[in-house]
Amino acid sequence: DDASVGKTVRQKVDMAMNYILNDMHGKDGLVILDETVNNGKNLGRIGDYGSNYWDNFLFGYLDAYENMLFYSALISMEKIELMCGNDGEAEYYRNLAAKTKQKFNETFWSDTTNRYIACIDVDGTKYDYGMTFLNMEAIHYGLADERQEDLIYTWLVGNSEVEGDRSIGNGLHLKIKRQPDIATRRHVIITVHIEAPSKGIPLDKLSGSQPGEL
Repeated sequence: DDASVGKTVRQKVDMAMNYILNDMHGKDGLVILDETVNNGKNLGRIGDYGSNYWDNFLFGYLDAYENMLFYSALISMEKIELMCGNDGEAEYYRNLAAKTKQKFNETFWSDTTNRYIACIDVDGTKYDYGMTFLNMEAIHYGLADERQEDLIYTWLVGNSEVEGDRSIGNGLHLKIKRQPDIATRRHVIITVHIEAPSKGIPLDKLSGSQPGEL
């Protein structure tokens, strides 16, 4: 059954935020996709399901991309509450957003590579594939400070090199020279699990696709 039937848009927003804050642990500062979320399918390990728009990249559990969007949602919720005259609720979201920003940087910023990593899986393994879009969006959402922003742009324009990256210097950019590669380090492609509507057979079984690397 659809729990949102008959609800107003505002009620649906509150239901969604309540799920994120409580079931996904957002009230503690970071969203965590643990065993209780989506039947434990998004734990960030090689072979687990993808957890966001970039469903063929390794994301999940403690996920930087998911938490960027969570931070943005908190800022939006503060504005909604202010618009509705709910100053107390607005302050709650403002304070939680500040906590999320601090925890985001403590968790996902790498002083070794001077950029944000993708995720930390349920076993504590950190994954850094030099995801350019991830770092650009962190800047866009206001999560990076001025020093971090400078370090990210220095890397993106090819003026710094990170050990282990396959794309470095001028090679970081595509041949058309319009944008950087999506990722600068060889990364795992995860299998996208989509149920076939008639037989309930995972699409990867039908297509024969397997996890691999780019």
